[in-house]
Amino acid sequence: MASRDPLTTKSKILDAAEILYAQGGMEALTLRVITERAGVNLAAINYHFGSKEALACAMLQRAIEPLNDERLGLLRRLEHAYAAQIRPMHVLAAALLPLIRELMRPAQGEHRIVFHMRTASDPTPAVRRFMASQFQATGRQFDEAFVRSVPALGAAEALWHARLFFNAFPGTIGNQNMGNMLATLLLRPDMSVQDVLIRFGSIIEYATQGITDPAMLSALSADILATLSETLTVREIAATLRLAPGDVPPVSPPAATTAAQLAAAYLEF
Repeated sequence: MASRDPLTTKSKILDAAEILYAQGGMEALTLRVITERAGVNLAAINYHFGSKEALACAMLQRAIEPLNDERLGLLRRLEHAYAAQIRPMHVLAAALLPLIRELMRPAQGEHRIVFHMRTASDPTPAVRRFMASQFQATGRQFDEAFVRSVPALGAAEALWHARLFFNAFPGTIGNQNMGNMLATLLLRPDMSVQDVLIRFGSIIEYATQGITDPAMLSALSADILATLSETLTVREIAATLRLAPGDVPPVSPPAATTAAQLAAAYLEF
């Protein structure tokens, strides 16, 4: 029987759609299966969404819009803190840290990992249109920040670097290469968030600034985490991962278990 609370009913429908989409993509989103899994009737789906495409867009929006808002919030905080001194690693951290937080959040469940994988590669026109619209504004703000972080390159060259880098790495949360690389790193018992920032940040700092000094990269990543230490993003990450080398590993929830599930989900996909 459907819940009489419209918000609860809508959430049940979206929860069911998200799991089904993770399992089989848009083809799995049949109204019959959604109603069975959500425990609602067809009238409830028609009332809340009107069509399968509208339901799919609402499902995608619920998962992706908050993530992009989180990224932009971190970017603004870093831009405010560093102003003209903002660097490529700052821009990278704003995009990367919410991704780490999302993947390591135990309550999300394994299906959310595969869900994001599908959104990145799904050729369905409705999904591609939605993804393009979602990332257009976010991508523009990250591009602009990246251009400001490398003034010596000039705007056109910096923009080329920015689009190349963020399309190859965390421009979309479900980038398959990014997921596999993160899963491999996060499975290491001695890995910290600072180490992850250095691994990815060193690439873009070298490509744009020619910087390879390990001490400088370590100090830069540590300063980023200190600047963002009071944000919900970093606080949630700290519940599952060491923030810096030498930190005491969090006792609960076990990050290694979550990382292992992450790796398994990518292999299965």
